[in-house]
Amino acid sequence: MLKRAIHAIFIVTLGMAFWAADAADHADVNISGEWRGTYTVTQVSGPVKFTAVFYQAEDGTVTGTYATGTGVYGTGTGKVVDGKVVMDWTNTTPSCPGYYRNVYTLDGDSMTFTVNGYDCLGPEKGTGSAKRVTGSWLFPS
Repeated sequence: MLKRAIHAIFIVTLGMAFWAADAADHADVNISGEWRGTYTVTQVSGPVKFTAVFYQAEDGTVTGTYATGTGVYGTGTGKVVDGKVVMDWTNTTPSCPGYYRNVYTLDGDSMTFTVNGYDCLGPEKGTGSAKRVTGSWLFPS
């Protein structure tokens, strides 16, 4: 009986440790807000400008939208994993459907990311960077 009680306490403690680590992981990363930057991918020449808006919930889940200088746009969902944000994006542009998995590494109001996926042009791999948009001009008086 004592052995079972100790085993149960161990399992509960282990579960709490994982929950605490997961919660701390979310607290260290906050991607919420508007971001602007550029990315380079295999099927498009030169860097492409983009704007993305993210919302991160308290549980670490993330939703977002994006629009690019090439005219494509879309929506995404993701989660904070090991201190990074992993997003699954869907191009909702009718003329260029696609899917990408991006992994974002944040450093304050700057980020770098990788792009992996495909769209109407074929397989896409690449990298990018962006800055969080800040400043009083966001809310004109």
